[in-house]
Amino acid sequence: MRPVELTIARLLLSLRRPYVLAFGTLHRFDSFVAIARFDDGSIGLGESCPLPGYSHETKELLAASYARLAADEDLTDFYERHRNDPFVTSPVRTALEGPTTAHVTGRVPICPILQWNRIDEIPSQIAKLAAQGNSVAKVKLSADERETRETIEAVHATATSMMFRYDANQAFDFDLAAKTVSWLDHPSTQLLEQPFAIDAWDAMSKLRAVSPIPLMLDESIFDADDVRRAAKCAAFVKFKLMKNGSPKQLASLIHLAQSLGLEVILGNGVQGPIGCWLEGMTQVECRLTHAGEMNGYRKVKDDLLGLTLQDDCLAFTLPQSVDVASLANNVLEHAEEICLSWRQVY
Repeated sequence: MRPVELTIARLLLSLRRPYVLAFGTLHRFDSFVAIARFDDGSIGLGESCPLPGYSHETKELLAASYARLAADEDLTDFYERHRNDPFVTSPVRTALEGPTTAHVTGRVPICPILQWNRIDEIPSQIAKLAAQGNSVAKVKLSADERETRETIEAVHATATSMMFRYDANQAFDFDLAAKTVSWLDHPSTQLLEQPFAIDAWDAMSKLRAVSPIPLMLDESIFDADDVRRAAKCAAFVKFKLMKNGSPKQLASLIHLAQSLGLEVILGNGVQGPIGCWLEGMTQVECRLTHAGEMNGYRKVKDDLLGLTLQDDCLAFTLPQSVDVASLANNVLEHAEEICLSWRQVY
């Protein structure tokens, strides 16, 4: 089985409501979908949604990279040139790794995001999540010390048995991080995620020495070396398919992390249903026990692709069958642009 055609399309996925992050507010996802066709008629799919502020990669970088690949048709040079740009390469690697099939079924527990417009809405939003049966939720924090403390106090003041994952998205300096972990010293805290910039390993080690709560790294984790470094300064690591290569590479990193005693959380909240489906299958295959964060499909307003993930508020169910050919055609039909169309891959 050999790949004979590679296409990359860019989709604009509008969101149900603005998604507020420490480094900006999103109103849509720019989704780049790779479609590989093999000589036996099978199809492989991959997806990447660049998120400026999360990493250095932008939609402009992806578009330019695929335009150059379209011009020179040199896959080896493409991988070498972008060895430090996983959002560029991962959809291509994933699509070319082999046919995409519904080879794994089951339920994928999902960690929802606690969302509010005003701090005083936090108790009612938690109550809604608890009433649905959720046992964990994610809380986004900001670099504003007062806002961060008020958010934490509002969560702690709400009577519930739920646990909370707090995500700083690289927004803290050390002083604010040290204060925050002291404020989070509460039975409902599961972890604090990525308080510092990607390469702040010394700050993470220093924070771990004084932190009464578990710490998790996300943006800092790209490859096996990063996983090994994380084992010295964190209790959790988070993986994302578009950041960590391909399904096979992702599974390898998960097993490495577990062998080093790290707890693993998988999932990307900034991607469409294709990426969520692929990560969901990895979640089940690797028997991960923590609720996943591949909840981007919940944020997308319209089901353009026809890949509906059945969601019962607590989890989505992996489909037992997917018409991948129709899914690929829907991607092309709704594409904002075709970034690459290469008919002789090898």
